[in-house]
Amino acid sequence: MKVLMLAPDKAAQGGVAAFCATLRDAFKVEVDYFYSGARDDGRYGPRTVLRASADYARFARTLAAGRYDVVHVNPSFLIGALTRDAGFVRLAKAFGKKAVVFIHGWDKSFEAKLRAKWLGLFRFGYFRADAFVVLAQDFKSRLRTMGYRGPIHVGATAIERSLLEASTTLSPRPPRGGSAFHVLFLSRIVKEKGIEEAIKGFGLLQAARPGATMTVAGDGPYLGEAKKLAEALGLAGVAFAGYVSGGRKVEELRRADCYLFPSFHGEGMPISVLEAMAFGLPVITRPVGALADFFEDGAMGYLTESRSPEVLAELMGKMMDDPAGRERMGRYNREYARGRFSPSAVAAMLEAIYADVTRPGRAAA
Repeated sequence: MKVLMLAPDKAAQGGVAAFCATLRDAFKVEVDYFYSGARDDGRYGPRTVLRASADYARFARTLAAGRYDVVHVNPSFLIGALTRDAGFVRLAKAFGKKAVVFIHGWDKSFEAKLRAKWLGLFRFGYFRADAFVVLAQDFKSRLRTMGYRGPIHVGATAIERSLLEASTTLSPRPPRGGSAFHVLFLSRIVKEKGIEEAIKGFGLLQAARPGATMTVAGDGPYLGEAKKLAEALGLAGVAFAGYVSGGRKVEELRRADCYLFPSFHGEGMPISVLEAMAFGLPVITRPVGALADFFEDGAMGYLTESRSPEVLAELMGKMMDDPAGRERMGRYNREYARGRFSPSAVAAMLEAIYADVTRPGRAAA
């Protein structure tokens, strides 16, 4: 079997780019990469149209020259990405190739616009795909209500190999007891990730338990407001680490006692939660995206519908008071993440989907 996977330009950042890079050496079947997409400031205009046209022509030449069985397309759930990648799906089918579409993320406010304005175009562009992959059962149900009748698989994303290896080679630190307790919030700093709720919840925790500390790791447009909030609340125990990667990220994950992520964003499968689990951290989070499917309340940490800082403080306090429970949750999370979110596990899942769409006798889309 030979697969052509569409990926963002090598210089691009973001979840889809990281996903494609993480899987690069994990497949057992032959997978070539076709790089496309924005390579400038992301604004749409004549340059975007010309670049997309050049990408389509180069893609058609690639399909004509290569003996590909499957084309794997990775659109983000955004109008620009969906519009661009629809052309690749249509071209793949025009060349007689099987097409697998893996939608990364799902924004419900964008879904409402899609249904109201562009549903016909979405169906035209994508419903000849031989299979879809989404990250949550809820997304699968929503795609069904849009009218797609082919196979829809609920997949997963993968933890970066170097980070997974670091979590494996480093022995777990025994949980601290007493008054020492360190909370980690690691994410792009936007309001919808729950940064205000996290800081306010930690403030309530620290007021009752002065030994608690917190690191906010990440950068983003709301970072300045987050710092102002911590200062206004007089939280001397909150440190802002900025964007962290590589060894710095490993350090932050290693020294935390729990991971706090009260997001209300349109999440797919939040990679930061998976990374925290791989490092043996118990997690306090909300049932967003795929977390609603797999996160086990009480076994992996605590899952709450609430965004209330009071509820978050209560859950952090409960975790702080139970070092043995944190250790039990951490062991469970470590094994769960390494077994299900490793690059090899996700690649094997995709290979099974490729095998299904290419099996003899399967009806063509």
